[in-house]
Amino acid sequence: MSFITRTFICLLLLSANPLLAEESAKTAKCQLPLCYQSADSQFAWQLGTRLQLDAGWFDNDRHSDFSDGTNVRRARLNAKVDFGEYWMMDLTYDFARDGRSAIRDAILRYRNDNGYRFTLGHFKEPFGLER
Repeated sequence: MSFITRTFICLLLLSANPLLAEESAKTAKCQLPLCYQSADSQFAWQLGTRLQLDAGWFDNDRHSDFSDGTNVRRARLNAKVDFGEYWMMDLTYDFARDGRSAIRDAILRYRNDNGYRFTLGHFKEPFGLER
């Protein structure tokens, strides 16, 4: 497969995923094929993916050991559900290579009218010195 073909496929796969936005399913109109929202907006779900690909092309001379190649670095599947006015659930699974597949996020969140959130589950903390 040529470099141009691989580059075109990578760009097509990465640009074809509008579900990467952090916008809530309640505020967004469901115009995606893997999205549903009830008429009263009390229930909504969406499925999303994240795919990161690596591709390399080398213009080698005869004495080099490099070769062209492609690699799937990360592939994630995400399911997000909003139910009721205050509750949200989010599940993200990472299909990693080398036996490192794992759940990345599994959360249940309660959000009230005053802007307070209570999040329970397995997730990366949204603050701290590590970030």
